[in-house]
Amino acid sequence: MRPSDWKETVRCHRALFPIEYEASFYSSSIREELGIITLAAMERRPRVGGGGDEEAMIGVVTARVRRTGETPEECDVLMDRLPPTARRVHFPPTTPYSPPPSAASDPTFPPPLIPPPMPYVYLLTLGVLDTHRRRGIASELLRRVCRRAAEERGCALAFLHVIAHNADAMRFYERMAFVRAMRHENFYRLALANGPDPGRTLYDAVLFVRRVDVDDADADAEAEADERRRRRRSSRRTPPLAALARAFDRAYRCARQLVVASCRRRRGRGARGKIADSPNKVI
Repeated sequence: MRPSDWKETVRCHRALFPIEYEASFYSSSIREELGIITLAAMERRPRVGGGGDEEAMIGVVTARVRRTGETPEECDVLMDRLPPTARRVHFPPTTPYSPPPSAASDPTFPPPLIPPPMPYVYLLTLGVLDTHRRRGIASELLRRVCRRAAEERGCALAFLHVIAHNADAMRFYERMAFVRAMRHENFYRLALANGPDPGRTLYDAVLFVRRVDVDDADADAEAEADERRRRRRSSRRTPPLAALARAFDRAYRCARQLVVASCRRRRGRGARGKIADSPNKVI
């Protein structure tokens, strides 16, 4: 990305996300400072008013490379609570662990039980404009940012958060071989005008994790399997009109049975009355 992409980056983020990012975020993203990796999908289109073509941003992904153990809470979340599928990963060699100086003279100091600091990539933003979705752009951006994080920074895992009510985004990441690790309460703070629930500003988030060395073929195979499962579920569902017809038929049969039972009870009461009036007469 170039410094001239500032306006397009701001426009794209404002169109995609309900969060107002600070100028420092855009500056670090465009310059790829503070461990940030940024990729954008651009479309060439005729310039408004003539004068040749211009490039418009239609999708963007930003991610930040960090190391486990930067904060105790982060280390606990990212390492101790991972699902088993995410733990089966080969960690690249890193700087050997060194105990604190106070432990050198303490023979009872236990050996380290945690791995040395490991780089990982955390996805900050990923989105594609509505007019350009369903074309594989988001999947390609995600693959490329994970590939860069692995090749350039030595990352082994990728993490991201999804707001809990965004079911479409969670299905997308699961198709891309991410797995759910845990749920964070009140993780996102949205403006009242941007949230889906009136009068609410805090929303939960779901933490997802994936190995960055997952092959594209594995992700594509998982996506195809998910699509087959979705089609099987759809084929088992009764069409809306058929379900309505069945419900109407059941209601009609139930009403008919009630009418027949009511008529029989009335006939029975009339017959007993006639017998009581003329006990010696055969009806």
